[in-house]
Amino acid sequence: MENNQKSKLCWYCEKNNAKDEYAVQYDMHKLVKRKGSYAVFGRLVKTEYLTKSINIPRCKHCAKIHSKLVSISLIIYLICCSLFIWQVIILNETNATDQKIIGSIMVLVFGSPVFLLISWIINKISGVKENIDENFPPVAKLLIDGWEGGTTPYLKGNDYNSE
Repeated sequence: MENNQKSKLCWYCEKNNAKDEYAVQYDMHKLVKRKGSYAVFGRLVKTEYLTKSINIPRCKHCAKIHSKLVSISLIIYLICCSLFIWQVIILNETNATDQKIIGSIMVLVFGSPVFLLISWIINKISGVKENIDENFPPVAKLLIDGWEGGTTPYLKGNDYNSE
């Protein structure tokens, strides 16, 4: 009974009751067989793999926080892209090449820490813990058993059934 109650708690805050409508779907795959090689031109690669989806329990509060973080990351991404375009394209005539490169690197280097800082502040204010999906016990067990995150293997190729 204790284990069943624990599984109904939100994985992210570990205090609110999770609801199915807010669950995070974590897609996984396990490579069973691969034939061929991408190293040789014209060689066909075929794969056979299994797929599975794990629902990670989440409450309404954490779903709202995650939605805000996605919106904030999109805004920061757009700002960084705008600054990059401004630095490289608009200032094309007035700045030397080395200044453009330095400006571009600064935009890229400062964009990620700003997002991480904002997401950390939101998590601290909201009470959401920084539980990552890969540490959710059913996901962690599958990772140990050779499963990987995502719906298809890297360099998937064709299915064996599509001869």
